Amino acid sequence: MLKNYFKDKTVGFYLTIATTILSLVLAIMLVVMLPQLADLNKYGYTNNMPVVYVCLFGLVALTIVGIIFKKFALIPYAQASLSFVGLLFFIYSCYAYFFEIFMAIEEMVFYPIIIVFAIMFIVIIALSIAGIFLKQTKNLGEVSHE
Repeated sequence: MLKNYFKDKTVGFYLTIATTILSLVLAIMLVVMLPQLADLNKYGYTNNMPVVYVCLFGLVALTIVGIIFKKFALIPYAQASLSFVGLLFFIYSCYAYFFEIFMAIEEMVFYPIIIVFAIMFIVIIALSIAGIFLKQTKNLGEVSHE
């Protein structure tokens, strides 16, 4: 059954799956690692992170719902928009932290994992935008871009 399901899928569909998996990994990393970063929590830089979590977990949920209802053409659009909103709120949460690090206002510790999170967001956005321009299925009856 599963073999028949993946039979008519193209590279775009697999990029969509890769974007979903990477989003889930990033969301779990954020949930697990951000509470351990003392300076970010101490000065309130993680106050907007619940919105980022909702965007990333919502991206995964919408992808699953889209796959269940076979709305493959809409999934990359939802992924691109939710990951971009998540990145914006992530930047909004962390820009003052970077400002304080570079200006040495407080004796704060720089956490390189923040850069890794931002790079993962950018990769997720790039994959989802690439998925927009690629067909999701090989079926001739199903139009990929409407």
